[in-house]
Amino acid sequence: MINYSLVKRYAKVGDETSVLLTYGTAQTVKTMTLYEFAKHIAEHGSVYGRSDVQAILTMAVDCLREMLLSGYKVNLGDLGDFSVSLRGKGVADANNYNPSVQVKKIRVNWSPGNLFRNLADDAEYCLVPTLRERAALLKAVKAGQTTVDISIPAKPAAGSGTGSGSGSGTGTGDNTGSGDGMQI
Repeated sequence: MINYSLVKRYAKVGDETSVLLTYGTAQTVKTMTLYEFAKHIAEHGSVYGRSDVQAILTMAVDCLREMLLSGYKVNLGDLGDFSVSLRGKGVADANNYNPSVQVKKIRVNWSPGNLFRNLADDAEYCLVPTLRERAALLKAVKAGQTTVDISIPAKPAAGSGTGSGSGSGTGTGDNTGSGDGMQI
């Protein structure tokens, strides 16, 4: 089940004169640790226990890193291909190019395999509140309120600061809300 929230974003990123559109944005349930993932794999009829699976996954990560640093592109079947790309600064004269100076970052690229190219066909969705809406709801519950305003607070004038006091506050999270109260 893919949890998602609705957010408003400008059609042209950063252009506040463009039209606001509503988009779905994925909300994770939690972050699964390596321990939990290995346990999950072991519980799927594996002949290996959680500690064995965890050791193999850890070794796979170490070996994948080693092979990438050795110049290999690594194909892991349905998981996909892993390769590297260089990020850095260019020089005018090729004779002056020194990778230890010009390369600032080596990025790992993942090209998904068939099972990961597009999960949309197999996904089910569940609409959930944004982080900002959940925080406003929790604040209202703790205050003993029976309704909560999830509308977006107006942006303060330049130099005026956000101040403090009652209301929904500035919060964090997504730019959402309809101005209607949410019934608790």
